[in-house]
Amino acid sequence: MLKGIYTAASGMSYQIDALNDVAGNLANVSTTGYKRTQLVGESFDNLVTQFAHPTANDKVGLGVREIGTARIESQGALIRTDNPLHMAISGDGYFQTQAADGRVAVTRNGDFRLDTQGFLVAQSGERVLGTNNQQIQLGVIATQDMKIRQDGTILAGNRPVGQLKVVGPDQANGPSFPASDIGAPQQAKGFSVEQGFLENSNVSVISEMVNMITINKAFSFGQKAITTQDNLLNKTVNDLGRLQ
Repeated sequence: MLKGIYTAASGMSYQIDALNDVAGNLANVSTTGYKRTQLVGESFDNLVTQFAHPTANDKVGLGVREIGTARIESQGALIRTDNPLHMAISGDGYFQTQAADGRVAVTRNGDFRLDTQGFLVAQSGERVLGTNNQQIQLGVIATQDMKIRQDGTILAGNRPVGQLKVVGPDQANGPSFPASDIGAPQQAKGFSVEQGFLENSNVSVISEMVNMITINKAFSFGQKAITTQDNLLNKTVNDLGRLQ
């Protein structure tokens, strides 16, 4: 009986984490380049197989087990801004940036600008890296004369002055995302950089609201299951007490 309560409670705990994930997606619906996330649980057949043939490290199966959070890499809508320093990636890949302390990170947010030293920087102030793993310094370039090729090459007039580094999503899928501790990941392929555009988040408000309703219903079922089993347990204890 207690195992049934623990099983229902684990499901409720999973739904709470799933609801937090949905809340995070909705909070970032207007965040440029944001990729929605989704909580992932162990499949039922895997749990059945594991607990039918347990090893020394296995625990008794009491409901749902979280594997982690998946990031959904689908393309967000590209919105034209006509700002020459705005850049969006069409296809797979991430821009790579470097903070003042040397920390390397990746981002889909191409809302770039020039700092006081002429470096191309991200919205958070981190400097954008080029294919040579160096920070891109454009100096006093007139932004209206700056052109970006689809391969990320930056032109001042007709003169190349740098090339944006775009790394593949498989290289950016570290546990510390968006920070990257993998050294110098390889340039992505099959992408194009669109100048004068920004990428919207790929969050669908309608889909997230549907997910929220589903999660709330599942949580409610867990509550009812615990209440039912608690009543049965209470009845069992009282009946056994009277029999004695």
